[in-house]
Amino acid sequence: MKTLGKNTLLLSLGLAISSSSFGQKMMETSAASEYENKYVKAYGKRDLTGASEAIFKAKEFIDQASTNEETKNNPKTQYYKAQIYLGLVDITKASTNDMNKIKEYQEVADANMLATFNNPNTKYKEKVEGYVNQKAYAVFQQGQALFTSKNFEGAMLAFIEANKIKNTLGAKMENADANAEVSFLNGMNSYITDNKFDEAVNLASTFKQYYPNNRRAMLALIDIQLKKSNIAEMEKLTDEFVQLNPNDTLNKRLHYNVATVLLNNNEFAKAEQGFKKALSLDGMYVDAIYQLASTYISWAKSISKEASLLPTKDPKVKTLDDQANRTLLRGISALEKYTAVSPTDKDALITLSRAYGRVGNEEKAAEIKAKADAIK
Repeated sequence: MKTLGKNTLLLSLGLAISSSSFGQKMMETSAASEYENKYVKAYGKRDLTGASEAIFKAKEFIDQASTNEETKNNPKTQYYKAQIYLGLVDITKASTNDMNKIKEYQEVADANMLATFNNPNTKYKEKVEGYVNQKAYAVFQQGQALFTSKNFEGAMLAFIEANKIKNTLGAKMENADANAEVSFLNGMNSYITDNKFDEAVNLASTFKQYYPNNRRAMLALIDIQLKKSNIAEMEKLTDEFVQLNPNDTLNKRLHYNVATVLLNNNEFAKAEQGFKKALSLDGMYVDAIYQLASTYISWAKSISKEASLLPTKDPKVKTLDDQANRTLLRGISALEKYTAVSPTDKDALITLSRAYGRVGNEEKAAEIKAKADAIK
């Protein structure tokens, strides 16, 4: 039997290796051909059926190339994988709009776009950078047009999207953040003016997803919940804002606003804590001092009313009366502090006089009433 010579054997092995490498290179070429010659043309003509067939065929080829050791790190493979997966994003949006698939495809596209961009000495680097810059700028211009037409929400989303596109290369779109914020604020003002509070909440929540610590977005959300008297959400957002912005001069006002809504809803214990939080930031915050006094006086009246509904001999009556008196005394103390800095507030003096009368201090009640009467 004849045996193969050494040179013949080496030649055979060389052909096998070359054939394998050639096959994987063909996967790159086939993927590029399906994408550029079939998908791009079909999609340009809005032939979604043809475009869909082409892009999924291209996906088959590029997925094989990107899993092979010989070609997976090739810039050409990475570049076309990014382009093809972006095509999958567009096709999915136009057909099923499956958000999970869109997210999956976008993540693969972004990763390969960045890998191509970071691949040294590659002609595809400039292609990627040019593609990203062109697309980001186009979306940015769309945002400007939407803003001009007063579609502020659409403009906000467009500016955010332009920035996201640039972020695929680790860069930022100049002025995109600032324009997104301006669009957001205009949109909020428009919704609030039209009393469209739910739409305003949705807009602020969307903006906050992308800019979670944005001061204006957080304040806007708090303001809307204040207008809606949504106490629980106000409290949560206010605490979050204060934690993130511990030295902000608005913090005392935010605590005051929450406490005022709580007071209006007769949640006296929580209102007391809210006004105390405001006063812990500014001990001479006059509005908070007055409202804290109002809290105690209203609270005392509520306790007295509860006692009045019980049978006279009920042992709880004395307990409640004592509690009402102690609460009223706290109100008197706060009102004294308030009238010391606002001595011409006639209504506050009258309230203070009556409070002294209710705790049995007629002499003090008469003295304060005389001060009130002297004010014209």
